[in-house]
Amino acid sequence: MAARGWRVQLIDRRPGPGMEASGNLAGILMPLVARDDSIAARLSRACYLHGLRFWQGPGRDAGARLATCGVMQFARTGEQEASMRRTVAELGLPGEFIRYLDRDGAQARLGYPAPAGGWLFGQGGWANPPSLCHAALALAGGRVSTSFGTPVAGIERVAGTWRVLGDDGRCIGEAPVLVLANGADAVRLPQAAPLPIKRVRGQVTLVPEGRLPPLSAALCREGYAAPAVDGLHAVGASYDFDDDGTPRPACDLANMQRLDGLLPALNLDPAGFASRVGFRPVAPDRLPIAGALPDWSCLPDATSARLGDLPRQAGLYGLLGYASRGLVWAQLLAEALASELEGDPMPLESELLEAVDPGRFALRAIRKGRG
Repeated sequence: MAARGWRVQLIDRRPGPGMEASGNLAGILMPLVARDDSIAARLSRACYLHGLRFWQGPGRDAGARLATCGVMQFARTGEQEASMRRTVAELGLPGEFIRYLDRDGAQARLGYPAPAGGWLFGQGGWANPPSLCHAALALAGGRVSTSFGTPVAGIERVAGTWRVLGDDGRCIGEAPVLVLANGADAVRLPQAAPLPIKRVRGQVTLVPEGRLPPLSAALCREGYAAPAVDGLHAVGASYDFDDDGTPRPACDLANMQRLDGLLPALNLDPAGFASRVGFRPVAPDRLPIAGALPDWSCLPDATSARLGDLPRQAGLYGLLGYASRGLVWAQLLAEALASELEGDPMPLESELLEAVDPGRFALRAIRKGRG
């Protein structure tokens, strides 16, 4: 939005950017691939390639920390490995995007025994999420004013303007357009409360460099392990349905079991390792939520209704539900929202935009007769 000349006020309850789940040491940059090249796979591919171009170009110049060292996604079973091999053959995607490697090929690429064959995403790798947040703000420059350490108690629309209210009821910001980009916290606000976003706890264990073989690529299977960043490997992550923000030894042990599935027979004791807890905002269909929020008070009741029939809350938008793939989704979906606000040509085809439309959940409920 700043690149298009908008003046933006960023309001965040934390004292600085990238301090919730985006505060993790490292996240994995890799796309979703499906044999039927599903909507989720096509959207993921578009977002992944767009994000790589951005973060390797202006983003890196502004301080983004990332390495496109490759990502090796191992098969979990022999049956899945056969399916992964067929998927690469049938989709015909470029080799620099995805390659199938059998176990011997994976071992040759990585330099140590591989647990199985699988996919190599040669352009993928890892990124340090806080650095991406800081780089985005640096690129925006003076067009963005920041209000950190500022909790939001509520929002209201008055005379065509959205007002953001603090704990004491005072107005801490106002504008004709308001974008909710606050993960699962969005559903605390009545205007977004019907969105079916859940908070899913994720604990990452930080393994000191030297306790693992040198990783020439990020590794994924049941969990993931990233090459060392600032002397630590990020290994994770748990998937828990509770709100406990305190690290738990049981989750570190489970992360070491996930690590054994990537690097067999390590058997590391996590005692003394640091760990960090974040919360993923997850929608039921595991797709992100991007676009204008519906007006929940006057939805149509006809089961033949389409997305274009849904009334919207004027000037209220969401960029939400990024789950475990925020590094992939965020950049292109933000570009799509800015294009919508400006009336520019959209950077995604309509079928993909409809798949992430916040109104899709209202539409599904209407069609099932739940109103």
